[in-house]
Amino acid sequence: MILPSLGWLRSHWLHGIAVLAAGIAIFALVDYGDVGTIYGSLADFDKRQRARDFVIVGRFGKLAWPAVVVDGETGQGGVDFSTPNGQRHQYRNFEGRMKALTLASGFGLDQRFVIVLREGAAPASRRLPSGTRYLR
Repeated sequence: MILPSLGWLRSHWLHGIAVLAAGIAIFALVDYGDVGTIYGSLADFDKRQRARDFVIVGRFGKLAWPAVVVDGETGQGGVDFSTPNGQRHQYRNFEGRMKALTLASGFGLDQRFVIVLREGAAPASRRLPSGTRYLR
């Protein structure tokens, strides 16, 4: 018989529920990062990243929404990453954690762009290292 008997189900249902609850608890406690997160707009992205204490410091490529995070690089005080055209790039001399998130949009997720963020409050000054732009 492919399906277990009802007697087996009755005797093991508590065990099954306990395993399921443990799995949900582990999933909730582990930070899987940003990969797989879907954003509907730049405002949505900015709001949700600010809630995680990250602010935008730069972007590469043409932004298109909705988009999903398909890759990410992190660093302390800086971050190394690839731009949408495959060129390696780096941000240096920042304080705290940084991340560069690659997002994809369009049919087949073929339109890619990168947004670079740093940990901390929005800068009081708009003066950032050469080649970066802060987005509101």
